[in-house]
Amino acid sequence: MVSKLKDCQVAVLSEEHKSGIKQRLKDPSALDGIDDVILIELERKPLLSKLVTVKFDPIDPPTYDKNRRKLSMKVIVTNQRDSAVRLHEYFADSLRFLIKDAIDNSPGYPEDLMARGALSLDDESSFEPGETREVDLEVTITKWGVQQPIFAGLLIFYDEQDNPEVVEINPAIS
Repeated sequence: MVSKLKDCQVAVLSEEHKSGIKQRLKDPSALDGIDDVILIELERKPLLSKLVTVKFDPIDPPTYDKNRRKLSMKVIVTNQRDSAVRLHEYFADSLRFLIKDAIDNSPGYPEDLMARGALSLDDESSFEPGETREVDLEVTITKWGVQQPIFAGLLIFYDEQDNPEVVEINPAIS
């Protein structure tokens, strides 16, 4: 019997399959007394997006103002998904920099490692399907006593159903 659930496949194995598993176990008696073996196979979704891309403006490279502790980037975002996405978060060095009204998809994440409103965009509107647009974003790093911030990180976009699109960035800071 095989059942298909959302993003996974569940199968109750036959005696023939169970004996094959027993042969591969270091201790075949591990399955003694077990009537049914259930195999659950999860579909893996890639962590990094290939449908949303981010490039840096070659004429106006990212900068970091040490006195104001502010990272500024002009990025060109292309949404190749079939639904709109909106940028909610910049994640670097276990620190989460969020726009003011960002959704929180990580309940239990330490509040002291999140900075709501520390990510600001000149245009917070969604990126529509097929749209390419330039956006100025600033990350304020004043919440923590970070002396030498790590700029490589992730930009996290969400669609209307709160599905994430994660884009890796590694800006060359001038």
